[in-house]
Amino acid sequence: MTLGYTRILVVTSWYHGRRGMCIIRHDTRDTAIQVSYQAAYNATFGPDSWWRNEEGLMDVTNELIKIGYYWVEYGLSPWQC
Repeated sequence: MTLGYTRILVVTSWYHGRRGMCIIRHDTRDTAIQVSYQAAYNATFGPDSWWRNEEGLMDVTNELIKIGYYWVEYGLSPWQC
């Protein structure tokens, strides 16, 4: 059910973007909905500095684990979405 939507903008953290887009694209695969992505600003760390603080290390490591889980559990390969 698309509720008449034609476009979706996914706003999430940069490190969650791949999995987030993969889930949304999977759920809208049989529709004409266009899906776009925008990373939310994070003042604490970014793609070029995440390993420099504990929060960044934990968030990115947890996301990698979740990507693996979604790949195994739901067949959502993050490189094929």
